Amino acid sequence: MTKLNKNIAYMETSIIKNEETGEIVEKQEAKQFKAEVEPSYVKLYLEDIAYFNGLNIKSDLLYELLKYVNYKHEIIINKTVKTRIADSINKSLSYVNNNITKLVKDEVLIRIGTGTYELNSYLFGKGSWKDILKHRKSLQLNLFYDWRNGRTVEKTA
Repeated sequence: MTKLNKNIAYMETSIIKNEETGEIVEKQEAKQFKAEVEPSYVKLYLEDIAYFNGLNIKSDLLYELLKYVNYKHEIIINKTVKTRIADSINKSLSYVNNNITKLVKDEVLIRIGTGTYELNSYLFGKGSWKDILKHRKSLQLNLFYDWRNGRTVEKTA
C-alpha cells in the first residue's frame, strides 16, 4: 500500500484487460501531484466592521496601510512610506500622521516602536488562522460586545 503525503493529492487507477482478447476493459492511472497552497491574503473580520463606523478617518488610509502588513502583523512605516501613502490617497503627510495617531488611540494599530505598529488581529489578520489566534493571545486584549454599551476593549496585561 502506498503511503500518502498529506500535502500531495493522489489519484490511483489501474488497467484491466480481457485475458482472451487483450482488449482494455477499464483503464485507470496512478498519479501524485502537489496541491496548490492557498495564496496570501489579508482578512477583514466582518463582526467588527461596525467598529470602523466610529472612526473619524476615511477607509482609504486604512486600506493603504494594510498593503504594508507583514506576516508578524506588523506595519513598518517611515516617512518615505507615509509620503507614498499620502500621494496614493491624495492627502497630506500630516493627514496620514494624524490619522495613524487616531488608529493607535482607537486600538486598530498598536505602537510597538518608532515607526512600527502591529495590527489588532481581532480586526485584521494575515496568514494562517493558527498564527492569527497566536497573535490575538499576545495582544492581551479582550473585546466585548453589548447591545447597551456597544464594543468595549479591555487590556489584560
